[in-house]
Amino acid sequence: MRILRYLLNGISRRKTICPDSLHQTSFKRCLNALDLSGIGVSFGAGLGVYVVVPHIARDDAGPATALSFIIAGVTALLCGLCYAECATRIPRAGSVYVYTYTVFGELAAFVAGWTMVLEYILVGAVSGKAWGQYLDYLFDGQIGKALSKKLFLQLGPHLEDHLDLPAFSVIIAVVFISALLAKVSYLLSCVFILTIVSVLIITAIVCVGFYHVDSQNWKEPPGFFANGMLGVLQGSAACLVSFIGIDAIANLAEDTRVPCKMIPKAVSTAFLCLFVVFFGLSLALTLVYCWKNLPSTVAIARSYSARGITGSNYVIGVGGLLALLASLLCSMFCLPRAIYAMANDRLLVKFLSFVSEVTQAPIVASCIGGTITALFATLVCLETLIHMLSIGTLFAFGLTAACTLFLRYDQQIVGLHKEYEDLYDILQSTTLAGTDNPEVPQAGVKRGQLQMPSTIRPRPPDGEDTVDLSSEQTSATRWPIRKSASADTVSSRLDSTSYVCTPGSHLDMQINQIDILPDKDMTNDSARPILKDTRTKRKMYVMVQSSSLSSIVTAVSEYTISPSVDSLRVVKTATLVLVFASLSMAILTICGNTYIAKADWWAIFFLSVFIVSISGAIYCIARQPRNHTKLLYTTPYVPFAPVAGLFLTVTLAVALPPLAWIRFVIWIGIGVIIYFGYGIRHSKEQAADEEDVVLYDVTERRLSSDPAMT
Repeated sequence: MRILRYLLNGISRRKTICPDSLHQTSFKRCLNALDLSGIGVSFGAGLGVYVVVPHIARDDAGPATALSFIIAGVTALLCGLCYAECATRIPRAGSVYVYTYTVFGELAAFVAGWTMVLEYILVGAVSGKAWGQYLDYLFDGQIGKALSKKLFLQLGPHLEDHLDLPAFSVIIAVVFISALLAKVSYLLSCVFILTIVSVLIITAIVCVGFYHVDSQNWKEPPGFFANGMLGVLQGSAACLVSFIGIDAIANLAEDTRVPCKMIPKAVSTAFLCLFVVFFGLSLALTLVYCWKNLPSTVAIARSYSARGITGSNYVIGVGGLLALLASLLCSMFCLPRAIYAMANDRLLVKFLSFVSEVTQAPIVASCIGGTITALFATLVCLETLIHMLSIGTLFAFGLTAACTLFLRYDQQIVGLHKEYEDLYDILQSTTLAGTDNPEVPQAGVKRGQLQMPSTIRPRPPDGEDTVDLSSEQTSATRWPIRKSASADTVSSRLDSTSYVCTPGSHLDMQINQIDILPDKDMTNDSARPILKDTRTKRKMYVMVQSSSLSSIVTAVSEYTISPSVDSLRVVKTATLVLVFASLSMAILTICGNTYIAKADWWAIFFLSVFIVSISGAIYCIARQPRNHTKLLYTTPYVPFAPVAGLFLTVTLAVALPPLAWIRFVIWIGIGVIIYFGYGIRHSKEQAADEEDVVLYDVTERRLSSDPAMT
């Protein structure tokens, strides 16, 4: 029983987020919004344009490839908004791993991080193999013929029949340069140059393609929807990996100068550029060349050359080399940071978190991750890798949407927010600044500065005594004040100032009760929470907005409440119902579409049940009170945007081939073995829990042995 309790506590423990530590990092903060946008575009453009778009057009959607990208684009947009909010709340390396660790617990976070490690490995392997194919194309296939003769191997199904040395060589070279030789700034300069040249070439490809349009290519049997809506959904699921640059941007939060401002801009810019490129190319390629005759390798260059477009083979060949090299650089840049985030929390072995002072990069994680990527590229077929590509992206996007939803309906405040902006002004105007304590805001602190002073403490646990601000001890230890500024001065200043403070905040002053002001005539300005001085105590009067859907379906209630444990439990339960109903409806519509088309009673009945369940779950979520803390970036239309993103990711995940899911489960099984064998026993959160238990025991013994206390 004790072992079972230990395991349950381990897999469910969540990461403690201290706002003071969110700006501390071992990496060099050198990226701006333009750098992040370039990384996001180059990460997806090379892989999406030269590998994913031809694959979808040939094997999945046919002429409807553009429609697949529209569905994938909507999914990426909704989840990208959630990424922007989570990254501004918790600007740490690891992206979805850190968000899941904070919301769902340790085991779910390990699975999320382990999945993203696989995704970055697959992206790097596919980029390396495609780069080798374009190099072989420029040499008229001589490299492939030589390797097939001298390095012929019969390894089995889904594996190469010869060692892919060009892919292995380019990956090892990129890892060696990025981990051991070049600094981050030099690598980013190379990525930026490659991105600019690649985007120009891709733009030329799209423009030239529209001059050679043949509408008959869309009318070839079996028509525009070559494989039906199932093919469109399968294409949407496959092409979602083209937007993996959004996750890469969030993963580089610790390398960014001001992540809370730059990441949302970079996410929106990268998404817009990627969607325009993919949508335009999908139209051009399927109109220039018949989708059924697209080659399996180097499809764009060969199809344009077959149409007699002069010089297209060399231009597209060089463009493919540059764009795929940029994608490979970005994947090898993000992969070690995902491994570093897990190793830094001791869920993976500690030495993987070592960061070089010269290159500002986790070199051990780079070398090991790059070696695994090179082995994948050398031994596994390209088609097998492509079929596994999007699982990690779908998993990460869905988890990020769920994390955003739960954080917005949580009564606690997680990560960075705008709550302390006005506090800086109050502290400066009441001469609280000017001490030698570096943690106290000094004169000249800018409004909206993100670094929070440690004198601002989080909410104490329930049942724990709070501290009286007017006491002499508090003024000396928590709020260092000049002798000329007494606690009464601060109290009068606070009383005369409309201090904005969101529900659930705690500023080391006495907050003894929460009252609702029942004044019907209150304006929006007067509905702000106000701290009032009662000399010995502080009361917080709170008026929060009503739930997100109440203004639509019901009259606004006279009294409103803030989130609670019960309301959050309702949101979690409704989300589970939503996911289960979405999964069931996707399986029914994909696997039983013929029965729905025939209007069989049982298919229509279950479809109606699933639709009603999803609608009811959304209604229950929207009826719950939200946390209206002013965030540095806010996902619009909550809960509808996160819920829609979660629904689409679940639906697209069902459309993936079953064999891809089998391989994914095997990879997750390996990760779970590593977690229960190492991570659960060496986790930082486990060590912190044990330290808290020891400190509590020592404190209890001292109190019991002190005669003054007895």
